Amino acid sequence: MKIFKKPLWFTVITTLCLVVVSLFAASGCDKTEIQPKHYTVNFVGEEVGIEAQSITHGDYAKEPKNPEREGYDFGGWFTDNGTFVNEWNFKTDIVTQDTTLYAKWEENTLQEINLQGTKWKLIGIVDTQTDILKELEPKDCEECYSFTFDTDSTATGKSTSNILGVTLKPLVRIFLMTEAGGTDFYLEDAILFRNAIETIISYERNKNELKFYYNDGKNYLKLKKIGG
Repeated sequence: MKIFKKPLWFTVITTLCLVVVSLFAASGCDKTEIQPKHYTVNFVGEEVGIEAQSITHGDYAKEPKNPEREGYDFGGWFTDNGTFVNEWNFKTDIVTQDTTLYAKWEENTLQEINLQGTKWKLIGIVDTQTDILKELEPKDCEECYSFTFDTDSTATGKSTSNILGVTLKPLVRIFLMTEAGGTDFYLEDAILFRNAIETIISYERNKNELKFYYNDGKNYLKLKKIGG
């Protein structure tokens, strides 16, 4: 009877295959997908009722709507409670662990802001979601898109985010650009400006700057003070 002997190379390859299979089995390589890690972001503070967020490792937490507290202004979200030094930036800070964000509150005292006879010039319209500023044409016009307050107008209320209690006198001058084919109006920007001032719901004042919020707070008119 003729006996068939396996060649040496067959034995070596078979042994290597068994070793590789054993290593894969030992390391758990059973085609099971590795699930991404999720972390919890909690929002904490007096009168803060914001639900926690489950965020994938390396992603951004979603910025919630600013909470409200009677007698206080909201000052942002911080990772350190009490000292409020490390403010969380929802556009740049990523989540890499379970995180607690603390609301900063600043006591708000009622005060009267006198705007009698002051004049304000529009810098542009700002989108509160993107911070993109849109300038209105014509840009080089001193009187276009400006506000003059009545001599007896006074805004009374909290120092920020107040309901507007003043009478506005907007000076909207649509300048003409005479061309060979006729006259071109800056009509689109003028209508945009007019619609904005008719729907102002609140304002903020910071030194020589005013913000008039409209469109349910999604946009604001950014103005600078003219004169003293």
